[in-house]
Amino acid sequence: MSAKNYKISIIVPVYNVANYIKRCLDSLINQTYKNLELILIDDGSIDNSGNICDEYAKKDSRIIVIHQKNSGVSKARNNGLDKMTGDYVMFVDSDDWIELDACERLIEIITKENLEVLIFNHYKEVTNSSKKHKKYRLNNIEGKELNYCLQAKILSNSIKIQGFDIEGIGFTWNKIISKKIINIKFPFEKKQAINEDIVFYYNLFEQAQKIGICNEYLYHYRILANSATRKYNKDYLNICDEFYKKINQLKKNHINDKYFEESFNIRIINNFCNALNVYINNKKQKMSFKQRIDLINDEMNKDYYRNAIKKVKMKSLNRRLKIYTFLLRIKAYYCILIINNLERIIKERMY
Repeated sequence: MSAKNYKISIIVPVYNVANYIKRCLDSLINQTYKNLELILIDDGSIDNSGNICDEYAKKDSRIIVIHQKNSGVSKARNNGLDKMTGDYVMFVDSDDWIELDACERLIEIITKENLEVLIFNHYKEVTNSSKKHKKYRLNNIEGKELNYCLQAKILSNSIKIQGFDIEGIGFTWNKIISKKIINIKFPFEKKQAINEDIVFYYNLFEQAQKIGICNEYLYHYRILANSATRKYNKDYLNICDEFYKKINQLKKNHINDKYFEESFNIRIINNFCNALNVYINNKKQKMSFKQRIDLINDEMNKDYYRNAIKKVKMKSLNRRLKIYTFLLRIKAYYCILIINNLERIIKERMY
């Protein structure tokens, strides 16, 4: 079959992005590759995003719009997966956009090399500046070893793997995937999105056998000043517990994976730092300082956290995580809260 005969389904979750979505949709409908199916899932937007999606659908028969009550990005993407009819699938975030020849280049490469997954590179867009993400570096790593390396990097960007330098691999949107291996869904549908893309791709790379890397810059990832890195989420710790269980269930498949434990430990510590931002030490948190310290102590008594703090190698951590890990090891929880407050103040002043 000629490459142009393959259909690509592009799934776009949409929520309150009226100021950005037109650029995203224009980049999709004007692709040089025309055999597309564009599935827009309006996740209960309360601005004009849903109406904009409907307007574009009237002009382009390739667009399918699904309106759902606000249920989160995982539910939106899963609805798209249920609806798709393409041979390949891509995910695009509604405040981002892609190069006009992105689909043409990706379908050419993935079909020519007979791949199941193709990972491609991207630009980081901040205000009016555009910066290329660092190039992927892959030195003669293949087979199951490649899967292990990719999974380790999905869990942790900072883990060191000789000859393998790929960051940002856990993003939802920097891949094109064959429908043949899409037999999984994004987890945590009924809750706010936490690590759902990590679980999805970790599971995907359990089964994918033909994976390719492309250093072409085809995606524009918009980084917004109001990104929800500190949005209050009372369910965060419970969802993390579910996440740890899902990854730990795959441990039996990684007996020969020398990166599994270390990457998992780094992710656990990273999640704790995120928990400080979105729950434990969030400005909306009504607990007293002592109650927050007691909560940290309770969490650190859980097996996942206790083992990660004890076993993680400091050389695997970035400077920020090294500081937090050291303080966790000596149980200096008061200092952790103070440092986290200082981080918040600095970030707020930056914007």
